[in-house]
Amino acid sequence: MVRKRSHETRTIVWPHYFDRRVSRAEGRRVPKKISMDSPKLERIASAADAAGLRYEIDADAAHPFFWWEKSGRLLVVSDKPKTKVLKLIASHIQEKKKETS
Repeated sequence: MVRKRSHETRTIVWPHYFDRRVSRAEGRRVPKKISMDSPKLERIASAADAAGLRYEIDADAAHPFFWWEKSGRLLVVSDKPKTKVLKLIASHIQEKKKETS
């Protein structure tokens, strides 16, 4: 019996993808206008939750480029491309930021 494969994959989301202080060459993945200073994993998880994404938190993970900094990561389950997932999360972070202002 052959099982159909789901198109859903796990997308790894690191906090520095959203960090305004990190250059594109160093790993920022969203435009500066929707990035932020020092993004926290909890804030990103909250935005992913608001976007309706399923995810797991790996709080002790360190990105290979920033091996000394255990910033954690999200493992997001989605059928969307990684760039769309990141922009969706970033837009929800911006919405929450506007609500609190």
